[in-house]
Amino acid sequence: MGFFRGRYSSSRIWRGWGPEAALVIVMVTFAGAGAAYLLRQDRLVLEAASWLGEHVSEGELVMVKSNHSDYTVGYGHVPAYSYYSGHRVWIWSPGMGEEERERALETSKWLLVTKRPSVEAWYEKVRNRVKRHSREPEDMLWLTEQDGVTLVHDSDGFSVYELTPPHRGVDAVF
Repeated sequence: MGFFRGRYSSSRIWRGWGPEAALVIVMVTFAGAGAAYLLRQDRLVLEAASWLGEHVSEGELVMVKSNHSDYTVGYGHVPAYSYYSGHRVWIWSPGMGEEERERALETSKWLLVTKRPSVEAWYEKVRNRVKRHSREPEDMLWLTEQDGVTLVHDSDGFSVYELTPPHRGVDAVF
């Protein structure tokens, strides 16, 4: 045992690794926190899509405006709504062309609008401090206050409206 004690002791192996070990620990901690933030499940999308799957008839198109997160406000490619609900959806976003917006308004039977949480999570506060800006949600009142638009479900996280024919062909301000 005396042979191993001197040659392979933990103090001898770790000697001189102070700054490098600290740097590795800091890097792994920040990488783990970033991965946990980016890979967290968006429970509101799952809840809203589940509601659509349970209450919307097969074959009906749904127009979705995701206002609940800075990442979804301006992003037009959120396949989770379609995947979890089992319905085809239009994702309403600033990147949609005017022709595509008109088609979405003409063909959609439902409108789902997600809402910002009333209390911001601590990690969103940190993200906002780092990025120093936040995307404002797009107001959909111009559509929800039209004739033929009926509120069907309202919760803390999202609202669902049924769109009936009178709303179609409305001259809307985009």
